[in-house]
Amino acid sequence: NPLRELPANLLQLPRLEKFDLRWVKLHALPIGWGELEARGCQVIC
Repeated sequence: NPLRELPANLLQLPRLEKFDLRWVKLHALPIGWGELEARGCQVIC
């Protein structure tokens, strides 16, 4: 059950930190960020 595994994944801080760094790099891109942000929001939220 993916929903049952999700909380455990959220507790993996090193993985979240690495993802955060990638997210910041994506946020720094000047071109096409609106589209990337829209996709990311669907995945994260």
